[in-house]
Amino acid sequence: MLRQPEVTFSSALRSGPAVDSDSTVWDLFADTFPRLGTVPAVRAADAELNYVQLATAVESQAARLRACGVVEGDVVALALPRSAAEIVAVLGVLRMGAVYTAIDPAVPDARMAAMLRVVEPRAVIGRSGHGGSAERIARLTPGGCRWVDSFEPSESPRSFGDPVLITPDSPAYIAFTSGSTGAPKAVRVPHRAVVRLVRGASYLLQGTGERCLRLAPLAFDASTLEIFCPLASGSTLEVFPEGPVAPADLSAFLNDRAVSVAWLTAGLFRLVADEAPHAFSPLRQLVTGGDVVPAGHVRRMLMAHPGLRITNGYGPTENTTFSCTHTVHNASEVEDPLPIGKPVSGTTVLVLDPDGRATPVGEPGELYVGGSGLALDYHRDPGATAQAFTTVAAGPGRFYRTGDLVRSDAEGRLHFLGRNDRQVKLRGFRVELSEIEACLRACPGVQDAVAVIRTGSSGHKHIVAAVTSTAGPELQAAVRAHVRDQLPEAMVPSRVVVVASLPVTANGKLDADVLFSGTETDGRPTEPPEPAVEPALLVPVGLSTATIDYEELIAHVWAEVLGTSDFECDEAFFDVGGDSLTAASVHTALCTMLPDHGIRVVDIFRFPTIEGLAEHLRSGGTS
Repeated sequence: MLRQPEVTFSSALRSGPAVDSDSTVWDLFADTFPRLGTVPAVRAADAELNYVQLATAVESQAARLRACGVVEGDVVALALPRSAAEIVAVLGVLRMGAVYTAIDPAVPDARMAAMLRVVEPRAVIGRSGHGGSAERIARLTPGGCRWVDSFEPSESPRSFGDPVLITPDSPAYIAFTSGSTGAPKAVRVPHRAVVRLVRGASYLLQGTGERCLRLAPLAFDASTLEIFCPLASGSTLEVFPEGPVAPADLSAFLNDRAVSVAWLTAGLFRLVADEAPHAFSPLRQLVTGGDVVPAGHVRRMLMAHPGLRITNGYGPTENTTFSCTHTVHNASEVEDPLPIGKPVSGTTVLVLDPDGRATPVGEPGELYVGGSGLALDYHRDPGATAQAFTTVAAGPGRFYRTGDLVRSDAEGRLHFLGRNDRQVKLRGFRVELSEIEACLRACPGVQDAVAVIRTGSSGHKHIVAAVTSTAGPELQAAVRAHVRDQLPEAMVPSRVVVVASLPVTANGKLDADVLFSGTETDGRPTEPPEPAVEPALLVPVGLSTATIDYEELIAHVWAEVLGTSDFECDEAFFDVGGDSLTAASVHTALCTMLPDHGIRVVDIFRFPTIEGLAEHLRSGGTS
């Protein structure tokens, strides 16, 4: 019998450099703002603020919160687009010792109400007269909450002044993640964890003179990195305008603003590298992650842009944005797949087998992360907290079980191998397939359900689902409506198959290939993807717009992007497998084919069907 290699405690535990995290987030800015003076802090469509002006606006926002009855420790919901006002609101909440939370405005009412029941915000910061998500939050919060106006550049400054009565272990913000039990989980992140992220970001280019992209939704924890690291170091935030992101528009913005540091999800990085590679010309550093980063695209961009450094950032929300990073400076350093790297400052990692024993170098195991970046808990969910946050014999203190399978190499770097459960990443968002299945099973007429991830020919991932029912294919529309009423867009299956039973393999496991490769939602055979279409063949030079078959042109583009032609002209793009990233690809293709039409990416959202978009194009964009 082979003897297991012995693993010592010191060799099993890997730690990043020590970092002083015994502080609050506001302390970082109280030290920074006075010495930076007129250095540009935030440049956005609604305002441009230097550090003195930002500090003044933050004081006014904090005073306005206090006047509305908000006190230290209260939760404040933020319902603002990407803007200078959003940055002021975030800092204003922290200035007065409250806790901010952001909820994706696209989530349906039922889900938003469930999230608000957990956090019970005392107030919501929005813009008077604009309604939208701020109005929904105020309406859906149990007992209601106060509406607080956001910063306006023309307002008179107000002083807050009072000392903040919080500690490094007080919560700074609450972020929501998908939950396997059918409800989202509210992750409470303390000030100490954010301070550790900021002071431990030695992998990130920072300081006066750097221009950093502000792009991630505030409800996404990448915003923690985007906002706090630059502003605590004297960098300038360049705020991308609110709305859908098209690669060409992002490229123009990065170049016009001479952005030097940017964070993009792995999916968006792939899309921009394919469709607008000039976007990376001004960058000195690109940080990417949230899913497996495509090594080929990294290699290609490093070859095209000498001097660029690309960092693969890995980490769960429960350990405050990043736990490990791996940076490459030239194409010769790129491995496929890319390592997720070594622990960042203030972070410890363990790789353990199912019995809680440390694995030898090269052997797979589950990744546990610890250190000062850990979240406090899942708010008001002690059961889930106890399952995820634990102590282990192999290391000191508290650890978070990531559920990710990794191995370490001889250089101490970690390599991602997959999951030990059914959690997936889509466009940087964490999705529990079990939560989707629970929602599907709750639909009247559904007996059982399963959801899986499929990858299309373009590399985009999407969710497909199957439900068992005696009702037959006619149940499909009801199921689709049900999940759209309950789940955020990223979790809604692109396809739903109604079947009599779920096929299984000889080992008793779901046979997804049989289930999803042979039929689509109504039982018709799946058609192969249409071949790539040359723009010149579709729209010959000089062709009159009156003779263009817009429906055929759009259908060709959809088929190429989605990898299937199984859709009708009256079906919405987002109901047949489309998402925000593939919508950007459709926009790019249509702009190439119809360069004189002035198509905007938002048009794909405003006119989501082939017939609707075709009519919009025929009318010259005036419909």
